[in-house]
Amino acid sequence: MENIPNMSGVEAVKKIILYEKEKGLVHTPVISLTANALKGDKERFLDADMDEYMSKPIDVKKLQKKLRIFLRTN
Repeated sequence: MENIPNMSGVEAVKKIILYEKEKGLVHTPVISLTANALKGDKERFLDADMDEYMSKPIDVKKLQKKLRIFLRTN
């Protein structure tokens, strides 16, 4: 299930979080948007430190609601 060339989304988030910690940066929220919605994916992505999970097709109103939550907290 490799959709990002040479790196999975889980690997990318781990690198982002490590970079933020090394540089003392504020965490950038990550919302997983995936077409590969299989049983257990939500838990797997959230366990990998993604902040939210949504499967495609995206419900724009739900995405806007989630984004507003992150924008308010930052």
